[in-house]
Amino acid sequence: MESVLILSLTFFITLSCYGQQIYDNYDGPILVADLQLFTTPIETVVLNLGSPDETTYEFWEMSEENVTQLKYNTNDSLFFTEDSDNTLRFYSFSLNTSIFTVSIGTLHISVGDHISVIQATFPLSYSNKGEDYIVITNRGGDHDYILIEFDPNNLIAKIEHRVF
Repeated sequence: MESVLILSLTFFITLSCYGQQIYDNYDGPILVADLQLFTTPIETVVLNLGSPDETTYEFWEMSEENVTQLKYNTNDSLFFTEDSDNTLRFYSFSLNTSIFTVSIGTLHISVGDHISVIQATFPLSYSNKGEDYIVITNRGGDHDYILIEFDPNNLIAKIEHRVF
């Protein structure tokens, strides 16, 4: 009888923990400088933002993809991968300066903003922030998310989109 009770208790504890979500999930369009992630071709980005300071090419082993990186202001990177119709599309970003605004639904943030601007739109992510970061999952998974890093004054220091 005791083993049945322990097994049942373990099952219910496991079940209750399994379904808990600790970050907000956003499933809509994400924009950087009004350019939509996953859909905008590289030519449109260059047309709207101008020529990058540097263009590099690399291979991402985790996703096994060739990636084109456009660097603006030497510290902001926009990444592009080839889609099924052989078009390089905006795929990810890493922003370290306030040049670009990131729009995640109704939230519009830039490096240098106070993290409190995130609280109203993404309260779950805000309340579960780490010591120096906030996570907003994207497209319903932990393999695709926005990482917002902040400094000791709670000012945003970096905004990244990560895909694994």
